[in-house]
Amino acid sequence: MNKNFGVHRKQIYETGLFKPHLQKLFCRAIFNLRERVFMNAKGNQIIFHPGALEKKDGELVQMGRKCRSCGKTSFPIVELCPFCSSEDFDKVCLNKIGTLFSYSITRVPVGPYKPPIIAGYIDLPEGTRVFGQICADISRLRTGMKLKVETGVIWNEKDGTEVIGYYYVPCEKETGGMS
Repeated sequence: MNKNFGVHRKQIYETGLFKPHLQKLFCRAIFNLRERVFMNAKGNQIIFHPGALEKKDGELVQMGRKCRSCGKTSFPIVELCPFCSSEDFDKVCLNKIGTLFSYSITRVPVGPYKPPIIAGYIDLPEGTRVFGQICADISRLRTGMKLKVETGVIWNEKDGTEVIGYYYVPCEKETGGMS
């Protein structure tokens, strides 16, 4: 076990940052980080972030929550509305096309990802800003361009398990964008 983790946990308790009522949510989030989805000929497939994707009509779609109190949509799915703290919400499918707000390029390996890694914030029409990986030619990437969400294998575990997630790609017919 990492010795620093114990020190960090002790600091959290001593400073009063530990909230017992949040422990249940935190533990549930860690436990559900990867959820079994289905078996295929190659082996298991899992969703990287359960709740972010759900099967609808045979395909995986991004899911958000629309608050019944304030009407705002949030992503990823959380227990309380981040805008008004209401627990009253509806699960909704998010729009598949959005506008690139900002992006960053990482040129070193991070976990299972090989560089260059492009990540960015995509503004969806319902007012939600989503963070995600972008699969695109770096030289053609521009803020303001239209991107669409796709789902698929984002990496393979050592045991052959396919990790399924979402990522963004440029729309075929590009409109707008700024350098």
